[in-house]
This record gives sequence, structure tokens and C-alpha cells, in this order.
Amino acid sequence: MKIGIDGRFLGPRPSGNGVVSEMLIDHLALEKTDHQFVVYGTNDFDFAPRKNLRLKRMHFFHRNPYLRFLFTFSSELRRNPVDVFHALYTVPHNIRSKVVLSLIEFNWITEPGLFPANPLIRFQLGLMTRYGVRRADRIIVPTDHVRQRLLATFSIPEEKVEVVPLGVNDCFSERLPGHEIDRILKKHSITPPYLLFVGNLHPRKNVERLIQCYDIIREQEGSPCQLVLVGEKHWKHESIVGRMQSSPYQEDIRLTGYVPLEDLCALYQGAHLFVFPSLEEGFGLPPLEAMASHTPVVVSNASSVPDVVGDAALLFDPFDVTDMRRAIQEAIHNDSLRSRLVETGEGWVKNFSWAGAARKTCEIYEEVSGLPKSSGGEP
Repeated sequence: MKIGIDGRFLGPRPSGNGVVSEMLIDHLALEKTDHQFVVYGTNDFDFAPRKNLRLKRMHFFHRNPYLRFLFTFSSELRRNPVDVFHALYTVPHNIRSKVVLSLIEFNWITEPGLFPANPLIRFQLGLMTRYGVRRADRIIVPTDHVRQRLLATFSIPEEKVEVVPLGVNDCFSERLPGHEIDRILKKHSITPPYLLFVGNLHPRKNVERLIQCYDIIREQEGSPCQLVLVGEKHWKHESIVGRMQSSPYQEDIRLTGYVPLEDLCALYQGAHLFVFPSLEEGFGLPPLEAMASHTPVVVSNASSVPDVVGDAALLFDPFDVTDMRRAIQEAIHNDSLRSRLVETGEGWVKNFSWAGAARKTCEIYEEVSGLPKSSGGEP
């Protein structure tokens, strides 16, 4: 079977959707099947050599979301058809193959106030999303929370939507020597102990309240503790940076920007506590990455986050700075709680593997295609 995959999020500095795309595609190709995978992208990106995986570099016009939706995909797939096309967020117009749609979130429809784009862009993206949900033969979502929200928002059959949790990169569970962690911390001017947040900077991540909470903790505690924010600046980041610059403890707030994977592993493992205050998540990989790194985790109780962390994290109300402070201070000072969070997280994170996600995704391809199932041999 020939499977086409939207690879527009792939690139040399992946985060969020790029990480998900990279890990899923790599593990799809590792599955012992005779499927052939074609990934359509425009960015420079090199896969590990796989006999059954090919990158199709699309024309520059493919970068435009409207040209991609209306023309470039349909033109390519008419010339070189596939049995199943795996779309991400939007399904190209007028393609003839079977379609599997991955919809990690759709907050531009459900929570437009947390999607800081202008109303015209939100309206256009909403139209494309509604088209894709109707056109897709099967829809993959990462949590039951997203599944229930999708069924409540769109009139579609329940059997059309399947939950396939995301996975966690094995590298996060590989313990680094202390001197290597120290080297990476020094590289980023970080001094333990520190609280860690990982995620791109925009309003949905709720970083302003985290900084406000940090200021209160520092005022109460007196002892120095850095706050490390790892992620690139996105929409409406200016207010977050402004809040950081107005903090009386701004000298102890580190904004690293993008960091490579090897640095990120060290930052997780060196952290005293991982804090994830997000207001809206389709999934949210960073809490699981922190658990794999043996770091205690406190998270918001919003959207899909409780589904993802189970009983392995301490929860707080992300709109209530007092409750956020309570959870953080409890996890900082209660050694038995910290040990329990680390131990529970280490076991919980084993439920999330990219191999399992790829295996289930391949099963969905086969069900949708109507073709005979693969014999399971090497390509």
C-alpha cells in the first residue's frame, strides 16, 4: 500500500507538531510492513535511510496554506496517486484517495480567544477544518477529551473518530552523567535549583501567570530559585516578555529560546520541578518528557492535560495563581510527594510509545484502504 503523509511541519528545528510528525513518520517506516511512505514537505529535512520512505520536496507555492489546500496537493496526487493520504489538521481539496486526518486540536473553533490570529484567518481555518472533518474517512485524535469535544462540535459518527495517544522519545529516559548536565546548564547560564517550563511562548501557554506565581514564591521563600522558560517566541509573546522584564527577579528568569534535543534532555533532568500551566492542549508532550526524565511534574487541570498525566502529576487551576503557587510549593518542599511523583511518572510514561502509535496508525490505514492487510514482512 502506498501512503502519502503531510510533512509541512518537518524542519531543522522541530517543536510541537514538527516533533510529532518526525517521530511518527520515523516509526511508521520502522514497522515491519510492505507499505511505502511518501512525505510531502518544503523544508530541509533528512530522514534516517529507510527503503520504504521517500521525501517529496514540494514547490515553494506549497508553503502557502490556501494554495496547498486548493491546488498543490491535489495536483501532485493526481499525477502520483496514493492509496491513503494522511492529512494533518486540514484535508486538501479535491483529492481522490482515502483520507486519514490527524486532528490534535482545533481550538481556533472551540477556543478562538486562545488562538491569537486575526478573525479572517480563524474563519478560513475553520472552514478548512470543517471540510476536512466531513471529507476524512477516519479521524485520529490523541485523547478522549479531544474525541468528545470533536463529537460535540461536529455531527459525525462516533466510529469515525479513533484515539491514538502520542509517544515519548526514548532519549528522555536515558540518564546523562552529572558533568554533562552541568555543562549544558552552564551553556545556558542556568544555576540549580530551577523550575522548568517547556513550550512556545504565546497566550495559550499561560506563562504570564507562571511568572506572577514565581514572583510570589520568591518573595515568600527568600532563597534563590531560577525560572527557566524553554521555547520560541510566537504570537503575542510581547506581553510575556514584558511581564518577565517587570519582575523584580528578572535576573533569575532564563528565556532560552529554541534548544536542541540533547540540551533539552539535560534541562529536564537537571530541573528541580517541571511546571506546565497551559490553558488549552490537545495533548501536551512536555509533562510526559519530564516524567521520563525522572523529574516531578505539576500541571494545569485544563483540557486534555489531566488525561495525559493521569495520577502521575500534581494538578492546579491554571486561572488561579494562588492554587498554582500552592501546588508548586508543595512539590518543592514535600520530599515524599516528590518521590511519589517521580516513581509514578516513571511507570505512567511507559503507556506512551511511538512504536505503539505507529502500529495503531498502520492498522487504521489498512482498515480505511479496504486493501488486503500487509503480511508484516520487511519492505
